Amino acid sequence: MHQVPSACDSCIHRLTDGSCEAFTRIPDRFIVWGESHTTPIPDQKNRVVWEFAPGTEPEFEDWKSLQEAGS
Repeated sequence: MHQVPSACDSCIHRLTDGSCEAFTRIPDRFIVWGESHTTPIPDQKNRVVWEFAPGTEPEFEDWKSLQEAGS
C-alpha cells in the first residue's frame, strides 16, 4: 500500500509514522488529507508546528506536488 505524501514526512518534529512532538496521534487533517500544520491548533499538547527537517527534500517535494495538483 502506498502512503499519500504529507507535510509530516518532512517535519523535524516527527517521531513515528503516526506521532510527533505536537500530537500523540497526528490528526487525519494533516497525515491523511495533507493540510499543512503551520499554526498551533486548539487540541494539540503544545505550540509545536511543522518545521523542515534537513535531508527530507524528496518527501517535501512529493507533498508539495500533491498540493499543487489539488489546487
